[in-house]
Amino acid sequence: MAYQVSDVRPVQTYETYPAPAPRRVTTSRALRTAPSRVERPSGRDWKRTAMVIGGTTAAGAGLGAIFGGKKGALIGAALGGGAGTLYEVRKR
Repeated sequence: MAYQVSDVRPVQTYETYPAPAPRRVTTSRALRTAPSRVERPSGRDWKRTAMVIGGTTAAGAGLGAIFGGKKGALIGAALGGGAGTLYEVRKR
C-alpha cells in the first residue's frame, strides 16, 4: 500500500526546553561545631525543696499518728520525709 505524496503530512516535532541553569559549586566546606552544653540553674531553690520535704514529713506524721499513735507518727514521718526526698531528687 503506497501513499501518494500529497497525503504525507509533516510530523510534529518534540518541544525543546531551555537548558537547566548551571549549578553553583562552592569550594569551602561548612564547619560543624560540636554542640556545647549550657548550664542552667535548677528551677527549684532550696526553700521550695525544704517545703516539699517538710510537707510530706508532716503529712506522714499526721497519718501515722491517726492510725498508730506516737510510734505510727514516727514511722509516718520517716516514710513521708523519705518519699519527699525521693520526689525532689527525681524532679531535678
